[in-house]
Amino acid sequence: METPTHKILIVDGSAVSRRVAGRVLASSGSGVQVTLCGTGAEARHHLQEESFDLIASSQSLSDTDGIALCGEVRKSERHRATPFVIIASEISTQLRQKGYEAGVSHYFDQPIGYQAFSEYVRLYNQISTGSVGKVLYIEDSLVAAAMTKRLLASHGIDVVHFVTVEEGIAQLDQIREGA
Repeated sequence: METPTHKILIVDGSAVSRRVAGRVLASSGSGVQVTLCGTGAEARHHLQEESFDLIASSQSLSDTDGIALCGEVRKSERHRATPFVIIASEISTQLRQKGYEAGVSHYFDQPIGYQAFSEYVRLYNQISTGSVGKVLYIEDSLVAAAMTKRLLASHGIDVVHFVTVEEGIAQLDQIREGA
């Protein structure tokens, strides 16, 4: 049996969807530990008690919605940079934009959602290939940076991250001066 390497929180009001998500992820061989919740309140409880590497939510929940839950997660010190995915049947362009502004990392369409999400998790959770190197990485999104840095680090790549281009250029100038 594969040892879980990442903890994933799935929040979906549908018991059937939760079971499907759990089964798809378990059968994908992605080596994850999945926690299933049916409401935003359950998710908040788990988020206060545990750390997760990835959070996936449906947009429609009985006590909140996925975008609002994401906004709450982004205010948390523990999970402010944790990738947050929404799986929904229909998302308008405006709602999608509102989600990205709240910190949503990615959207998956419900009809193919959990299967596509499983592939996303598998890629996210790949074991190191033994690559080595050092990358100067400039990204102003803490979520995207955390995910990319974790992925590159799992492949043996050392990441030097800066939020602004100016900081990155200053670092390059220091390296040139020292060479």
